Amino acid sequence: MIDRTVFFRRRERTRTVTVNVFGGGVNRETDQGILPPRFSYESYNFNVNTDALTDGEGVRALTLPIAGDAPVLLPLGRHAKKCYFYKRYDKNAQKTDDRLLVYASDGKVYDAPLSGEKGFTVIPDVTFQSAPVGVNYRYGDEDVYLLCGKDGKLVVYAGNGSPTVVVDSPYVTSMAVHGERLFVTCVENPTLLRFSDDFDPTNWYVSLEEAGYVDFPDERGRLLSVQSFLGYLYAFREYGITRLDAEGAQSGFSASQLFVSSGRIYGDTVAVCGDRVVFLASDGLYEFDGITARQTLGGIAPLFDRDNHDAVSGYAHGKYYLACRLKEEKGSVRAVLSYDVKNGNFYFMRGVDAIDFTVLKTSGVEELAIVLKDGTLAFRTDACTDLNGKGLEKIWRSACTDFNVYGERKRLEKLCFFSDGDVTVTVESERGKRQFSVRGKSGLITLKPNVQGSVFRLSFSSNVLGARIVRPVMTFRVG
Repeated sequence: MIDRTVFFRRRERTRTVTVNVFGGGVNRETDQGILPPRFSYESYNFNVNTDALTDGEGVRALTLPIAGDAPVLLPLGRHAKKCYFYKRYDKNAQKTDDRLLVYASDGKVYDAPLSGEKGFTVIPDVTFQSAPVGVNYRYGDEDVYLLCGKDGKLVVYAGNGSPTVVVDSPYVTSMAVHGERLFVTCVENPTLLRFSDDFDPTNWYVSLEEAGYVDFPDERGRLLSVQSFLGYLYAFREYGITRLDAEGAQSGFSASQLFVSSGRIYGDTVAVCGDRVVFLASDGLYEFDGITARQTLGGIAPLFDRDNHDAVSGYAHGKYYLACRLKEEKGSVRAVLSYDVKNGNFYFMRGVDAIDFTVLKTSGVEELAIVLKDGTLAFRTDACTDLNGKGLEKIWRSACTDFNVYGERKRLEKLCFFSDGDVTVTVESERGKRQFSVRGKSGLITLKPNVQGSVFRLSFSSNVLGARIVRPVMTFRVG
């Protein structure tokens, strides 16, 4: 008997997908199935704002002077909790004498000149129960630094000797100088905005001619942060922003309610960034121009953890830095968002567990000082390194995609790209995964994954300094 069965080979089609640029950044708002390949589902420590994956920023040991190479350390056994920039002019020596102040784990505040002439010395006769807030103030003819904590103690430090301690001041959570007065938010009454006498931050006697207060007992909630911005004083509250016209005599003060938020604002993330104020709320990142607030970087809003009560921010080099918690499948992780407020570029840093930022500006030099969770002091740096100079791990991971060919089986036959540094490439689908360790070179790199499936994900990872990955091209067969 003759077998007349005929086998027909299925018709296969070849398609090519090119990632022309990586500049889309991270996007968690759009469904993965329709997300263009230039966007990533997850990325950190890679700068994703150009046509290539390149190194992001990192940290280095804090040195004084800023451009020096000698790390400056707190006394043995002390760990940094918060840092402050004290801008000071020494009128006797007739020269700039800017300082870095650090609140440490022993409750004391330490002082070091930015010139690097000497290391940290303790400010005598002052101890705080928790990290105080601080601000520069021109008091009489002296540049002083004001430190005030939640224990109702205002410290006026003039740069040497024992500071003046005002024991009957408010229990402060945030403060700002505006119109020669000190405005503060308080522990004891969180809807009350108190202000000192003009030209005298030590006088809190309430009267029409001296100090006073304004109460805001409405649905916008507690006062979290006060900022002097564009000629007005702004109170950032749990669920809104209030503007206070507070120039001149207090009898002429007036308030306006400008913004109501559906998400809870995190007070320590509020930062003046040039011509705008940026802050994080529980429903995403916002920019405020003095009149209106709008959400920005909406694509990463779902990535922020709902509990970011310990998030902090800083502003330097035209960028807003936000240390926050991000959602992951197994919980949350700490990360730092680097956001250029002018052009909208952003990316995330991992391996830099920051708990405080302050910007140092002295003698034409600007740098962001960082307090890390382990109590170490660091500077931001353009090199993608940790404190030991080791390259931080960089990850770029695409969304899961079917290459716009729904429901059909595919085989990823070829992956081509350029890479200046060593990189690990991972190709995975619901049916399997392959990983390649690739040496960087000047020419085209070609891999043959031969991975089958319906939905695919592509990942690049590297801890090599100077990594640069350009224009991946994926060729797959359908059918």
